[in-house]
Amino acid sequence: MKVYAKSAPAASFTVQDLGNGLAEISFYEHAVSSSAEDGSEASWSYDEYRITRPYYDSLPADIEANYDVWLQAAKAEDEKQSPVDEYQLRADVDFLQITQSVAMGISTMSEGSDPDVLEKSKAYYPLRWSKDRLQMLVAMQKLAEEDYYSITGESYPA
Repeated sequence: MKVYAKSAPAASFTVQDLGNGLAEISFYEHAVSSSAEDGSEASWSYDEYRITRPYYDSLPADIEANYDVWLQAAKAEDEKQSPVDEYQLRADVDFLQITQSVAMGISTMSEGSDPDVLEKSKAYYPLRWSKDRLQMLVAMQKLAEEDYYSITGESYPA
């Protein structure tokens, strides 16, 4: 999972003894610092993967010796636990249907934005659809340049 924090992780992994014979093992990857433009404190983002396993004294040494194997196990467990973002899937399907209709010539071209595409663009931007997707819709004549501006606050890059 993506984590946003005020500081970077101190190590590539940590082991926390949960006190009930189990340990929570956290792995950290891809730490990136971003400094704020207003001069305030920098922030960090990184990927974190967690697994729970039986605790024993030499666990940290075993992880260190077989780091890649442990990390892959944590990633696999994280993959199983990550819920599917159904809203993003719906947004992706909607975009695919629009682009396929244009490619197959099913789409009707008219002046201005397609009302359905305009509604979806407003609903999905910026969380589910990027500016690149909106620009593609303008290029396919499914979204008017004026509507692109009203949604993004930026002029359409010609």
